[in-house]
Amino acid sequence: MKTTYTYHPEHCIYPGTYVPFMPEKEVKEEIKRTRKKDIIHPPVKVTEHEEFFAVELDIPGVKREEFLIEARENILSVYVVHNNAKLFSTEEILLQKNEHTCFDRHIILDENIDTEFIIAEYLAGILKLHVPKTDKPVKVPKVKIIVY
Repeated sequence: MKTTYTYHPEHCIYPGTYVPFMPEKEVKEEIKRTRKKDIIHPPVKVTEHEEFFAVELDIPGVKREEFLIEARENILSVYVVHNNAKLFSTEEILLQKNEHTCFDRHIILDENIDTEFIIAEYLAGILKLHVPKTDKPVKVPKVKIIVY
């Protein structure tokens, strides 16, 4: 007898759909190519609660798949490479102009955070991160965080 598995959204523990990561190497190379004065560092709001940190970044106009979020020990890094493709046309010429907007932000939190269970959600132009606390520091080399 063959067992079949059916996906039911009401049984899913993760909200939304899975969006694959941007290639880390490409993101970091694009940020290096961008002049330092042209990289946008969005403001960050960090709120400490008893069991977690709530981190909010106001980054309007990007897509979830344009985020690369990493946590290394107690440093949370948010990278965005946003491609603004503009189409210009005349009667004879069709031209597409690509402009990249780069966001780069590093947030240092307390050492008592659990980087393996960070939750990221992007909704209405605001990136919200839920960073749980632990009793003792967790040493995980590097974790990539999926944005829902």
